[in-house]
Amino acid sequence: RRYTETYSLPFELPKNHYAFLFVELMEQHIRDLQRVQEYADLLHVSRVTLNQSVMAQYGVPATVLLKQRLLAEIKNGLLFSHKTVSEIAYDFHFSEPSHLMRFFKKATGKTCTQFQQEYENGTFE
Repeated sequence: RRYTETYSLPFELPKNHYAFLFVELMEQHIRDLQRVQEYADLLHVSRVTLNQSVMAQYGVPATVLLKQRLLAEIKNGLLFSHKTVSEIAYDFHFSEPSHLMRFFKKATGKTCTQFQQEYENGTFE
């Protein structure tokens, strides 16, 4: 406390501290946890506090950041593993492969197969 007073520093942690911890936890748990509430529970903060922190730091809601990270991980699985879409879906705890395919199509506008074919043909965006 004396140090913070001497150097005129805030005593409390900045709110964006949770945003950095959220990103760190996503890197560790993206295959197992896909809900913001699960990460908020790990950080012992409310979902609202976590969302405000992420919004202040990155300019997007926590759900958007989480979906972007999940999508990137799924793309890596589709391109660089020899697993089927079904295997990837179960790796990421989707209840059905069709749920992964719907998530992927909504996020990219392409099916998993189209995405893989475009990459193989060199027309990857």
